[in-house]
Amino acid sequence: MRYQVTYKVGKKTYVNDSAYVSFKVISDYKLEIIPSRDIELVSAKVFYEYDDSSQFFCNGFQTWTDSGLYYKNQKMPHLKPLAKLTDAFFKFSTVNDINWCEQDKHFSHTYTYLLKNGKVIFYGALNERTGFTTFHFKKDLEVHKDVEGVIISSPFIVFDIYKDQGDLLTCLDNYFTLLGVNKPTAPIMDGYTSWYKHYTDLSEEKLRRDLEGFKKVSWFKPSLFQIDDGYEEYVGDWMRVDKVKFPSGLQGIVDDIVKSHMMPGIWLAPFICEKKSNLMKEHPSWVIDKGAFNWSGIYHLDVTNPEVKEYLHQVFTYFKKLGFKFFKLDFLYSAGYRPMNDKSRGQIMYESMDFLREELKGCYILGCGVPLGSAFGKVDYCRISTDVTENNDGPWYLRLLHRERKSTKMAIQDTIARSHLNGRAFNNDPDVFFLRETKLSDKYKEALFKANLENGNLLLTSDDVSKYSPENMDKLRKVQDKVLNSQELSKTLFK
Repeated sequence: MRYQVTYKVGKKTYVNDSAYVSFKVISDYKLEIIPSRDIELVSAKVFYEYDDSSQFFCNGFQTWTDSGLYYKNQKMPHLKPLAKLTDAFFKFSTVNDINWCEQDKHFSHTYTYLLKNGKVIFYGALNERTGFTTFHFKKDLEVHKDVEGVIISSPFIVFDIYKDQGDLLTCLDNYFTLLGVNKPTAPIMDGYTSWYKHYTDLSEEKLRRDLEGFKKVSWFKPSLFQIDDGYEEYVGDWMRVDKVKFPSGLQGIVDDIVKSHMMPGIWLAPFICEKKSNLMKEHPSWVIDKGAFNWSGIYHLDVTNPEVKEYLHQVFTYFKKLGFKFFKLDFLYSAGYRPMNDKSRGQIMYESMDFLREELKGCYILGCGVPLGSAFGKVDYCRISTDVTENNDGPWYLRLLHRERKSTKMAIQDTIARSHLNGRAFNNDPDVFFLRETKLSDKYKEALFKANLENGNLLLTSDDVSKYSPENMDKLRKVQDKVLNSQELSKTLFK
């Protein structure tokens, strides 16, 4: 094993220097740092020779970052020049992996595999709890560990890499067994989300009409009715429900959802707030960085602050008391935006996912906008694609920016590329399918539906199903059949 570990003592930087540390190679894929005093880690890399292959699997940084197999002559898309030029205002880099790892021709987050003649050589990080791991295919296979800001005073396992080869699914099963990640027990679910019908233009009146639409299709028994963004006054002010849109609050619509024999779900983005929020005005010390330009501007919260965690505890308690059993948690990458308090970004991210799991014990979590490795075994469902769009490839101007852009074309690619995670790390959420009239071509509409049905365990739409044609009703029956035939459903949604 060749390695390169950079660390600091005081203001002086050392590379592989034995003045204050010794290095123990436990195996070809496991390296320990043994410090003789407190040291601050800067970066760590190991280098391996690797077999030539036809394709590399590159797992994107988070939910919305495209993933897939790349040939040697292909290059992964990076942040585009226009995005870099306007980044000071739009902050596209905050959702992109440009701030999280070196931008090489081919790289992959948390795990990867090389494909040749139908078989794979698999590599996976076993210690994401201590920092993000990326695999970079250059002359050598370089494995990078994001340990910036970590201070250690005792032996520290900096790399612990699992290598396997053969059938991909068998390698993945072995990998998750070593990680201690059990297969998800949450049921396969179908149902409705308000986002792609109303976006933020929500109201309790509109949601009640949506519920009535399901009742018109008497044979369809959807599992979930999820209220998305638009109910709150401002992002971050989760317990301040918009009184114009919801004059009687959320309790009434929750009761109606339960009476309709569906599970109530709610959307939250717990680790961010927007500029106009009362949270921002009342607790400016809770904010650490400016994020993307969504809403009135996103700001990342300091999730290491006990006051922030106490606020989120109050938020989750509030929604659980209302009767919500399903929580779509969005923009989760924000938790690990920068290293703090002697911890790496990956460590903060991992501990934040532990926090969410503990807070929402007994409820279902859908992770979204989250680094996938941090979500392994921590969420019941996880988005594995970018957002879909009501046309084939999203707005033209987004194609000039970054990998996380909204696009049905890219969503289909990601859903297929990450299909191997379904039922292993979590249940895959491939975002919604559209059967209603949109600007999607028939080819893309069919491809989206097929990809979701075959590779997803959360099958949602934002359509008014009562208006489906007989042909689309037949497709809806296929969704219902997948749910009813799943063994997980026998565990009962409403315990």
